[in-house]
Amino acid sequence: MNFDAVSSPELWRETGLRRDYYKILLNGVQAANQADSGKLALQVLAHESGGQVMDGKDLAGEIATCIADTDPYSVLSYDFTTPAATDIEYRALQVMVDKPGLISRTNPAYYARP
Repeated sequence: MNFDAVSSPELWRETGLRRDYYKILLNGVQAANQADSGKLALQVLAHESGGQVMDGKDLAGEIATCIADTDPYSVLSYDFTTPAATDIEYRALQVMVDKPGLISRTNPAYYARP
């Protein structure tokens, strides 16, 4: 399951943050000691779930895009064959589609267990 983040432009003006501030936080949490509150920002969670991050320039249009994006969809599952060597192992994930006009949005990684 993924979700989208749509932010009001007023948020950016009030906080003084750049619209793309969250991008420096998108490298995933590979170990527990890398976790911090920035990794829980709405935009980061939306990206990590495979969702879209909208900047609020056209709020009504962006919400309509999010709604339209819910149909159609596919579900893909993967059973990994190599168990993690440690307690929990971070593994990058990439899904590619070979049909023009189709976009795959998914989690960028998963955590393997022993």
